[in-house]
Amino acid sequence: MTLHETVCAELGRLLASGGADPRRLDAALRILCKWRSHVLQAELVRRFGVVVQGGPFRGMTYLAASSESCHIPKLLGCYEIELHPAIERAAARSYARVLNIGSAEGYYAIGLARRLPGARVGAFDADAVAQKACRSLAAMHVIVECHDCFNPAISAELARRFAPTHDIEKREQKARDVALPDLFDRLGELDRLLAVWEWRGGPTPWLVMRARQR
Repeated sequence: MTLHETVCAELGRLLASGGADPRRLDAALRILCKWRSHVLQAELVRRFGVVVQGGPFRGMTYLAASSESCHIPKLLGCYEIELHPAIERAAARSYARVLNIGSAEGYYAIGLARRLPGARVGAFDADAVAQKACRSLAAMHVIVECHDCFNPAISAELARRFAPTHDIEKREQKARDVALPDLFDRLGELDRLLAVWEWRGGPTPWLVMRARQR
């Protein structure tokens, strides 16, 4: 089945289950938004290839699709734009080691390897090795994404645990004003919004934690 056929079938199953349930309509809207995002993604790749267009990893040759979550913001270079200052500070420190825990397909792992060519970069995702790596974090600077949308106490609890050893800055996701390629000039406002949409279902703040000198 094509992408369009798959989406139509999924919507049919969802909406045929009966009842005017707002939750069902919310789910249908999310499916349609993801569908349109994939359509825009294909056009972006066709026009510009898979080279990241901006941000701290500009010029990185990437992939035509992500293993999970959104993809267009990564190709545009505006993905998690709230973290760009922290990424630039990290790149300026010339770290010898970088650990990316929960690395997915490697956007940050490969991007930081390019920015820190002398660093040894480790990428871990859903693996027992990641648990071992976590034990060494207390001696390092840490950027962690907190899924408060699943448990609103997560970011506060992590901040409490790291407070004795780290200076902590909490960054919330904000509406973003991003310069888009001219491809989007002829498209509607919704497409421009979807281009920078990161598929988040709720609050996912970040904690930027800098280890204090001991």
